[in-house]
Formats: sequence, C-alpha cells, structure tokens
Amino acid sequence: MVKALATGRTRLSSLFSPIDPPTGWQWANPALFVLGTIVMVLRVPADTRFVLWAEDGNTFLAQAYDQGGGSVFFAPYAGYMHLIPRVTAWIVRDTVDLPDSGIAMALAAAAVTSLCLVGAFHWSRGWLSAPAAVVLWLATLLMPASALELALNVADSHWWLMYAAFWALLSRLRGPASVAAASVAVVAAALSDPLTAVLVPLALIRAAGWTTKRDVIAPVALLIGLAGQMLVVQGASRSTAVAKLTIDELIHQAIVRLGFATVVGGELGDRFAMAHPFRAAIVGAGVLIGILVASAVVVRRRPIAVIALVHALVWYSLIEYLVWPNTRMPTEFGPLTWGQRYAFNALLLLAVAVVAIADAAATQRRAPVAGRILAGVIAVALLWPGITQFQSSTYRRPTPTLDAQLPAAIEACRLDGSGMYSFVILPTELYTWPVACSVILSTADG
Repeated sequence: MVKALATGRTRLSSLFSPIDPPTGWQWANPALFVLGTIVMVLRVPADTRFVLWAEDGNTFLAQAYDQGGGSVFFAPYAGYMHLIPRVTAWIVRDTVDLPDSGIAMALAAAAVTSLCLVGAFHWSRGWLSAPAAVVLWLATLLMPASALELALNVADSHWWLMYAAFWALLSRLRGPASVAAASVAVVAAALSDPLTAVLVPLALIRAAGWTTKRDVIAPVALLIGLAGQMLVVQGASRSTAVAKLTIDELIHQAIVRLGFATVVGGELGDRFAMAHPFRAAIVGAGVLIGILVASAVVVRRRPIAVIALVHALVWYSLIEYLVWPNTRMPTEFGPLTWGQRYAFNALLLLAVAVVAIADAAATQRRAPVAGRILAGVIAVALLWPGITQFQSSTYRRPTPTLDAQLPAAIEACRLDGSGMYSFVILPTELYTWPVACSVILSTADG
C-alpha cells in the first residue's frame, strides 16, 4: 500500500511538474486582455450594448444604492454569495454617475471576462503549445453562448471565474506572480459561486502531487474561499424546485446542449435542433463519443484532454441536476439558447479537450504535415460557429439606455420627489431598476 501510494504521488508530481516560464510571450497577456475586452463589447448589438442586464440592475446596483455597497457585501442572492458582482456594483455606485451605470457595468463585465480568459491562456501554457493556447483563447472568447445572456453583465461573471479557477489549479508555472494570481482567481470564483466546489477533487489531487510548497497555495486558497462561501450559504434561503424532466429528456438535452452545441451552437443550432431533434441528437452523440475516444488516444501526450472532458461531464451533470426545471425550454427559445449559462462551463471545458486533441495531432512526429492539417481543420471547425454567429440577432430586445431614460425619470420625480422611478432594463419588461427620486434629482441638479 505504501509503495502504491508513493508510486501514485510520483506520477502526480510528474504530471504537475513545474515548467520554465514561456519566453517571448511577455506581451501576450496585456495584448490579449485589451483585445478580448473589445471583442466582448462588440459581441452585443449596439442598441443593447450598454443596457443593464437583470440582476446587475435590479439586485446588485439596487442594493448598493439603497443600502450601501459595503453593507450588502456578504448579502446572499439566490442562496449564495456573489463577490465580484457585489464589489463591482459598490465601485460603480461610488465612482460613476447614475446615467453611466449601464456603461460601467458592461465594461466591467467585459474586463472580467477578458481577464479570466487571459488567466486561462497564461496557465494553459504549461499544458498546451503556444499556437494551441491562442486557439483555445479565441475559441472560448468567440463561443456562440457567450454572445447571449453571458455577454456584458457582471451577474454571470461567476461562470467565467470558475473556468479561470480550473486553469489556475492546473497551473505548472511557479513564479510568485503566477501563483498569487492563481490564488486570487480561485478565491474570487469560490466566493462568487459555491459550484466551484466541483474543483475540490482537482485541488486535492494537485496538492497530493506537490513538488514545491507553492503547489499547495492555490488549493488551500480554494478551500478557504469555499469555507467563506459556505458561511453565507448556511444562512441563506434558496428555493427548491422539483425536477420535471424525464431521464430520456435529460439524456437528449445533455447530448444536444453539449455535443451538438460544440459544433454548431447559438441560434443557428437552435433552429436546426428544433426542426430536426433526432439528427441533432445523433450529431451531438457522435461529437461526444469522438471527443471521448480521441482524448483517450492522446492522454499520454495531452492529459489535459481527459482532465477537461471529465470535469465537463461532471460539471454539467451536477448543474443539470440542480436546475432541471430551469432548463426546460419555453416555446420562444430552443434547447441551446435557453438557459445556456447552465451548460457554459461544460462547453468551455469541451473546447479545452478539443484543442488538446488538435494540439496532440499537430505536434506528433510520425506524419507532421498530416497532423498539422488535421489540427487546422479541427481549429477551424471549433472557431467557425463563433465567427459566423458573432452577435445574437434576437436574444436581446432594443431597450433605451439609462441616459436616454433619465429625462422622463427627472420629470416624473419632480412631480413626486418622495417616490421611486423604475428604469427599464434587460432581458424583458419584467426587469426594472427602481431608483429613489432623491438620487435621480440629485443627479439632475449635478
């Protein structure tokens, strides 16, 4: 037993052995951050780009304005703590004029998304070649799902944070700055979503295979962050819904939402899946089986493919179990766009597996030209859905910005200065941001 444990630890140490920091790429992180932020802003049509989205307005900003940012810092919403949205709303409230709040929250969301993807790019350099890391960064940035409800709102930043945390725990870079950034990433994810607990086994495996003391810093930071999250969760109330999907529906939904969405995704995939559900399921099953087989084939050269695939399936299964009723699609949306955030982390990790498979093909020595051609075809196939569906054409309805609604708000508040005025926000008419007239009139006076 002792010998087996020692052998296992040796293999883990080898798997997570440190690498030399990549050279010649010092410019990449800041450049990709700026480019990624711009791309995320452009993914939303101009007429809805800077309109507040759901909880950004009616929860996080509303509570920051009504109660003060610091006083609601640890306040739960939907049963858990939201660190990044709370901090962002606090900063926006104290530094930005009310009419510009939508712009500020949107830009903050784009920056958080881009920062997460840059972190993933940086930490993936210990597992993927430089070209593969760039392709992965671009594929996750352009994923069709990220142009829907996940674009330009801080409320959904926890999905991006959990993806960054996955890579942070896998990082083989041992520099102080990289270790510190990895620790911050996992704490931010844990304090923004308790589902980050899915990464605990990975953290424990990483800690078990430590080669230097720095290897255990990020895993310990994750446990500390989750402990803080659990303190908030224990004192919060959360609605419990009964699952209404049958096992057959769940399996079909998983195949379509994961396998089919990997090769098509977005509104284009929705139209096909709704018109041809059986064909979409066949394609989706084929994609998932293909990724599974190919990941097993390249596991020795690119173990990250299997690691990502396992986490994708576990993550999706857990989230689907918790939110079954929420993923039952309404008539106006299809299986890919409705509640896409619930499948998003699994899709991101499937992209990791696909890129790792392509990377293994491109770097194999037996037939280098054929391997590079195959890798190029895989890369184009992965990027094509995001390029052709860069923006969502129907998911967001045109809505006036806060600045455009301000004159009507001022006029209404001058008639009744003691009341509230509700700004219309996205995604539907049911979502508003009620603001005290005293705040609105002070903005007008200013």
